[in-house]
Amino acid sequence: MPPQDTPQIASGPVSPPATGRRRDEARVIDLASRGRRAGTSVTRTARAEGVARSTLCYRMARKDRIPAPEALRDVFESPAGVALLHRVVAALHLVFVQQCACGVDRVGEFLRLSGLHVFAASSHGYHHGVARRVEGLLGAYGLAERTRLATGMTPRPIALCEDETFHPETCLVGIEPASGFIVLERYADARDAATWTAEMDQALAGLPVEVVVVSSDEAKGLRSHIRQGLGAEPSPDLFHVQHDLSRATARPMARRIDGPTAAHAQAVQVTADARKAKADYWDNPRPPGRPPLFDRYIGLAEQAEKAAEQALDTVIAEREAVRSAIRGVGDAFHLFDPATGKRQNPARCLARIRAAFQTIDAAAQTACSEPSLERIDKARRVAPRLALSLDFAQRRLDRALAALDLAPAIRAAVYTTLAPARYLERAARCARSAAERGAIRTIAAHRLAAASAPNSPLATLDPAVRDAIECALTTCFDSFVRSTACVEGRNGQLALQHHSLHRLSTSRLAALTVLHNFHIRRSDGTTAAQRFFGQAPTPLFEWLLERLEPPARPRASRQRRAA
Repeated sequence: MPPQDTPQIASGPVSPPATGRRRDEARVIDLASRGRRAGTSVTRTARAEGVARSTLCYRMARKDRIPAPEALRDVFESPAGVALLHRVVAALHLVFVQQCACGVDRVGEFLRLSGLHVFAASSHGYHHGVARRVEGLLGAYGLAERTRLATGMTPRPIALCEDETFHPETCLVGIEPASGFIVLERYADARDAATWTAEMDQALAGLPVEVVVVSSDEAKGLRSHIRQGLGAEPSPDLFHVQHDLSRATARPMARRIDGPTAAHAQAVQVTADARKAKADYWDNPRPPGRPPLFDRYIGLAEQAEKAAEQALDTVIAEREAVRSAIRGVGDAFHLFDPATGKRQNPARCLARIRAAFQTIDAAAQTACSEPSLERIDKARRVAPRLALSLDFAQRRLDRALAALDLAPAIRAAVYTTLAPARYLERAARCARSAAERGAIRTIAAHRLAAASAPNSPLATLDPAVRDAIECALTTCFDSFVRSTACVEGRNGQLALQHHSLHRLSTSRLAALTVLHNFHIRRSDGTTAAQRFFGQAPTPLFEWLLERLEPPARPRASRQRRAA
């Protein structure tokens, strides 16, 4: 566990709003300047604002000494200008220091290059303090908003994706995949079942949710924590299965193509040389004697070239068959078949996966080494669990629709039209290519049109019943987790942050979690917290501005003070 040199601010109280002393000074200076132009003395303005005359005169003289054009001094020494500087410096720290880990020196460099360093401090020491302050405020914001939003959250079942990453300390990560909300992201001393359960119980405290499914790798500690600690259904991770298969076969199949590729290139060259020799012979003065049998040599070279091309095509087709089989494992693991829109039977899913492994085995026996074969066997052991996970999801869907007490005709229409359409709309977003996305969306649109047709039992449903069906489908589809890609992606982001900073403190990790949950937005404009809690959080940047002091003035240089 990392040394606790920085307190975990996320557990502290919410910081009060900042005082804004510099804003008050700018307001008084602006009043004095306007009053002087209108004929009002500085003394009168100072007395009205409760400021010593000498102090006000000093501040006005300090403004005149700023090495910038008078127009800029008037702008950035006004209340509006100070507010703008405040937003700029706060945005620099939030985006570049906290979110992108560029370091406080880059903030100072930006201020110097832009010329704003004469109005706002740009030193390393000052911005290091601001960075620590922002980091602590982010932790406080996350705790306050999580508590506030949880009180108004509608209770619901959720799925989780769990995994560990290392910095090199063990970091436990748990994400709700439907919303992308990070439920758990914390350093721990171990990664056994007891530690996972204790950390997850603490992370879920106060949240009105029930964890029904958890997707993870095949680590024994994780699976034990899921079943015994959470009482949830463990779901195998399709990502690790396909990753193991790709690692086992990619290099061996590529090496197997190298020989036929070189042989084909050599055969092509031999054919070209034979044709060139014939052309040179007839284009130049011919030597005495009978001409060589060029046509025979060319024919033999063409036959060898054709045989080499066929051998190359065979190994290329074998590699493509393996790749297609690996993709086929993922294509089989769906609630509804993306190719037909029909409900996927768990037994058929398992049969398709085993057929894919037969194709992989046929190529691997001659191309792969023993470690690669062991990796394939490791992935093969997960195949029955994929079918079990699919069966669990299908049974949850059946129970959810049965609880609505629908008429048999309506329930059948849901299974054949509305449910496939809603599921395939989700599946299309994860398709491998634009062509596949288009094909899946076409099937989804066809099923949705059938659900809305005048002769469909769903067309005359009461809107409340239709909403209940849609809600049941959404809940069931959210809990069917095919892959832990969201956790793997988050681990990659943390690795980049760790690589930049060399270590992540506890408060730094908490700040990164808050930024992910409450600040980063998807293309639809929603944050992970908004999708998870069902309500929008307080705008983080505006909350931060209220609690950060405006930027300090730059210190006078030593040469100027000596003068």
